Amino acid sequence: MARELERIVALEVQYKNIATKQDAITEKLDELLALRNKGAGAFWLATSLAGVGAISIVLQILHFFGMK
Repeated sequence: MARELERIVALEVQYKNIATKQDAITEKLDELLALRNKGAGAFWLATSLAGVGAISIVLQILHFFGMK
């Protein structure tokens, strides 16, 4: 009986260690996902600005040659 209790206590200690490690990993993954979402927003903004700039250049060239 005492041997089983020792094994249960050892399992509880291992479980607590695993649970704390899992919490740390989950927190790191949440930080990485937040960083990725910020990066996606910056990429969207940059491509939008580049697209608007390219369209503006084409329109200015057309206007310069009197085509618009």
